Amino acid sequence: MTLITRLFRCATAIVLLSGLAACVSIEPTLDADITPDAKSAYISGEFTRTKFTGIAYVVESVDGKNQYLLPMGKDTAMPSAVKLQTVAMKIPPGTYHIIEWVTYATVTKEIFRRNEVKNPFMREPFTIKAGNVVHLGRFEVDGTRTTNYPTTYMKWSVVPQPIMQSDAQSAFVQTYPKLADLPFRCVMCVDTVMAAAKAVAP
Repeated sequence: MTLITRLFRCATAIVLLSGLAACVSIEPTLDADITPDAKSAYISGEFTRTKFTGIAYVVESVDGKNQYLLPMGKDTAMPSAVKLQTVAMKIPPGTYHIIEWVTYATVTKEIFRRNEVKNPFMREPFTIKAGNVVHLGRFEVDGTRTTNYPTTYMKWSVVPQPIMQSDAQSAFVQTYPKLADLPFRCVMCVDTVMAAAKAVAP
């Protein structure tokens, strides 16, 4: 199995749709005509998603004091399927890491399940300055539903899709044209992952 195959493989979770946990606060995604805010940093990602429920990456400050949830596709009460949709949110400048992804009820914002992010390049802490963009990458999210009465199960997968940083930035700029001049870095793009892997190779 090659490095790219190992890194760009799915994370899965089986969710029991019964008792729910605490509520979460989903960060609002930015409107397409947003203009740069000199005091804010930006986290973004590109997602293809089925329509069953809400799903989000948890962006946590390394001191553990703050968490920001980036929905994988726009967060709506009645989610629809999306294809190659770029979304972004504002966060304060600082040092963060991606610790987990969660599935949640789109109306009540109650969590179904927390799922640890194990990919080392996704978990690696990063520092983001004001006026900069960190793009997580391109991801395909899928879910299948099975019922064994009276219980319903959902099996979710989050699969990173290979994309070059230049292509990820082009998609970002197409969605947010007024942020086109901001410095841009991709976490799970093929060229940036290979460069990071090469930097730590013995």
